[in-house]
Amino acid sequence: MGLIKERFLHILFLTRRPLAKKILWRILFFSSIVTFILTFFQIKTDYDNGVNGLHDTFRTISKSRVQPLTRSLWLINDESIHLQLEGMVQIPSIIFARVSTPANEIYQKGVFADDMIQFKVPLSYVHSNKNYPLGELLIGADLTALKEEIMGRVFIILISQGAKTFVVSFFILGIIHSLIAGPLMELSDQVSDRGLKNLDSPFLLKKRPYSKQKDELDNLVNGLNQMRQKIVDDLHEKDLIEKELAKSKKFKALGTLAGGVAHDFNNILQGINNCFYLLDSSVGKEDEDARQKIQFGLSFCERGSNLVNQILPFSQLTEKHFDKICLNDLILEVSSQLSIKLPKNLKVLTHLPRQSYHILGHTNQVYRVLYNLGKNALDAMPADGGQLEFILEEDPKAEKVYIFVKDNGKGIPEWAKDRIFEPFFTTKEVGKGTGLGLSVVHGIVEAHKGQITFDSGRDRGTTFKISFPNTMEEIDAETAKKLEDLDKQVSDNNN
Repeated sequence: MGLIKERFLHILFLTRRPLAKKILWRILFFSSIVTFILTFFQIKTDYDNGVNGLHDTFRTISKSRVQPLTRSLWLINDESIHLQLEGMVQIPSIIFARVSTPANEIYQKGVFADDMIQFKVPLSYVHSNKNYPLGELLIGADLTALKEEIMGRVFIILISQGAKTFVVSFFILGIIHSLIAGPLMELSDQVSDRGLKNLDSPFLLKKRPYSKQKDELDNLVNGLNQMRQKIVDDLHEKDLIEKELAKSKKFKALGTLAGGVAHDFNNILQGINNCFYLLDSSVGKEDEDARQKIQFGLSFCERGSNLVNQILPFSQLTEKHFDKICLNDLILEVSSQLSIKLPKNLKVLTHLPRQSYHILGHTNQVYRVLYNLGKNALDAMPADGGQLEFILEEDPKAEKVYIFVKDNGKGIPEWAKDRIFEPFFTTKEVGKGTGLGLSVVHGIVEAHKGQITFDSGRDRGTTFKISFPNTMEEIDAETAKKLEDLDKQVSDNNN
């Protein structure tokens, strides 16, 4: 008895813990619901049995007392009729009996109640093989006693079930605490006390019933110990990485500087290289000395570009920081570059709105997208000439900006349409293409949260459609003047 009391007090103390409280309340709630449901069904069953018992009584009266009552009615023996009705209301639960005749004569005993159960029996008498209807017998049974009996049982059932629920709930709580909640709370205390400060010793469960068979809690402890060991290893690795990082920061600064210089120098080289091409186109064929010097300049530019390409892979310059790019300006710049050295039967046209459209991106990358698409389009032009068009539009909802790169070249073969964005795939002859252009274009567009699609057919050219998220601004006077100058320059180059 003392052990049970000690165990009860221990469980009562544990109910102050958050987990034990949740378990206890859920057990009590579920047990209470089960108690009410079972009590309801027990009451309903008892009520149905009581009603069925009354119907059995009705049937007994019908078998044993209807025939004598019918004979008395045939003989018009009022005294006998009243005596028989009086006998019926003396039966337990029967409170009313009434006989109604076709002649509206009524014989009744007892008290009529609206909520009583009624049972009707037709009365008829057979004389000389002929059936004579004599009226109807109405019997009423009182439900008050049945209801009072059931209500008394309800109280007893609820009290007994509540006591059982209370005892069983604490018993179940004790089992759950012993097998599950107690070890979990012990493990929770160990994790809370240690944190990340003391992870050298493993987690252990001490307050558990001895069992040779491992269960889910043992697996949980093993998993926590594996995680603990992994954290210890990661912290050790983190210390090593921090030491290596301190060393690499020195080289990172040099790499960033080299990358920045390389990008800027590469842009300068491109400008110088274009100037040499312009000089080459303006110098007559008879001036061999000037043309030779121009070729030397181009050769040095190419060597400088190769040197930049060797530096860039080793730099740690990232392209995560996007700037606002004016697509109007960029398209005019690309078309101007593509127009250099073009034969007169090839034209580069631009269709730009007066509205200035901006996107967030990396200028060099977006430039590379437009330049590669334009260069591929010019390479696909027929020998008798053609035209390349850059078209800038906005969608009706002003959420995206569309760039169309359209040519009237020979088009993309049907067999190649599903593979044009694959790395190293090209339709050009061996030695004339690496197959990286369109794959790089596709990657850059996706990196800018855009999309690229195309439409192409044989002898009707190819149109690439690029969509970018739009950040729109009204064009200012200075930008408008710049657009006009660049547009004029492109037209001059085409002519």
